[in-house]
Amino acid sequence: MSVRRENTQSAVPEIDAIATCKVVRVNPRFAAVNIMVVDGKPCTDDFQGIIRVQDVRATEKDKVKIYNSFRPGDIVRAQVVCSWALLISLSTLYQRIPLTLEPFHRMR
Repeated sequence: MSVRRENTQSAVPEIDAIATCKVVRVNPRFAAVNIMVVDGKPCTDDFQGIIRVQDVRATEKDKVKIYNSFRPGDIVRAQVVCSWALLISLSTLYQRIPLTLEPFHRMR
């Protein structure tokens, strides 16, 4: 018996890529996420990111309360806006494709 590994590489988040993420923590300044899928390709490596309060929506940024927008366990589609060595900054400002067919708004 032998085990053979596929030669598939992990998707790497690059600027302007669309990422599907799971929210793991929320604080007043940002939501911390684990990136699971990038441009439709699953990530086999662990990538962590943040969605800052100013990157949640384009208007009335000063009125955004991050805990009204995200909860731990939420699945979020966001665009990669910046990438550092260990952390990736994401934005939900420029949503191009809805995750579901039904509109869902948690903003208050």
